[in-house]
Amino acid sequence: ITASHNPPDYNGIKLFNRDSLGFSTKQEEEIESRYLSKKFQPTSWQEYGNLAKEEKSGEKYLRALEKKASSWKCDSHMRLVIDPGNGAACNLAPAFFQELGFEVSPVNNEPDGLFPGRGAEPTAETLEETIKFLNECGADLAICFDGDADRVVFCDRQGFLGYNEMIAFISRLAVKESGKTRVATTVETGRLLDAAVADLNAKVSRTKVGDVSLAYSTKESDAASAK
Repeated sequence: ITASHNPPDYNGIKLFNRDSLGFSTKQEEEIESRYLSKKFQPTSWQEYGNLAKEEKSGEKYLRALEKKASSWKCDSHMRLVIDPGNGAACNLAPAFFQELGFEVSPVNNEPDGLFPGRGAEPTAETLEETIKFLNECGADLAICFDGDADRVVFCDRQGFLGYNEMIAFISRLAVKESGKTRVATTVETGRLLDAAVADLNAKVSRTKVGDVSLAYSTKESDAASAK
């Protein structure tokens, strides 16, 4: 249940299939068709399904991230500002980077669905106070998340780092490390990405905007990265 980076008066539901991908357009149309046909009998909630509450899901997720990052080489002399924006990354993100050995200064790190710190969407405008805090505490980089922590942006002492620049940088690194020759993105991303991976003989696959379309494009093209 998430409204992503939208204001607190919004909400939404995202459905995921067994491949951990959002439902495809075809799957959504099938569900809509079955519903509109009215050829089914309503079932009581008490008679269907199970509800499980995982008390330590955050801790398990953190351990999984640490396992994945165990081979990374990190410059632990860097000082980071971690800004979860009062959203889902609160506590988890600062703890993860501390485990990697970084000196971490968290801000907007108290979970609050009203997003009182700076709003749910991290932009150049909403991160002005975060950038000011970064300079005040002498940090090198700020890592900033949106409300449901599926989007991340970066700032340095000079200000907000552009989307296209970071996509190009991360995609190039992913191609180098994976050896794959394809990166996935949406039609919103500029041509800087193409230039960034050209000398690595990698190609860019573009799809329509939306995390579901991007996820399926990544899977189909076996891409090194997706954004």
